[in-house]
Amino acid sequence: MSDLELKKSPPSQWLVIAIAVGVTLAAMISLREILMPFAIGALIAYLGDPLVDRCEDRGISRTNGVVIVFGLFLGLVILALAVIAPIVFKQLSELASAIPEVYRWFSS
Repeated sequence: MSDLELKKSPPSQWLVIAIAVGVTLAAMISLREILMPFAIGALIAYLGDPLVDRCEDRGISRTNGVVIVFGLFLGLVILALAVIAPIVFKQLSELASAIPEVYRWFSS
């Protein structure tokens, strides 16, 4: 047998792979409420680790570096919410006041 014949995989193998991927995606979609905090935590850890490493390079202990980076991330989230929340509330109130007009437009 040649190398080309050995490299060809049977169609049933691709079917098994496709089914496995589909089942995995279905499980992840059905468990998204449970898995989302872990995904967000992994993202924060992925983004924060280089910053903590830089703090370590500057002579700060890893624990203090984690506290500093976590505090910076928390401050950024609070700042973003402080800036974005009023805009969202204003737009929601404008939407709520426009609903009767939109309803009249659709019904005519």
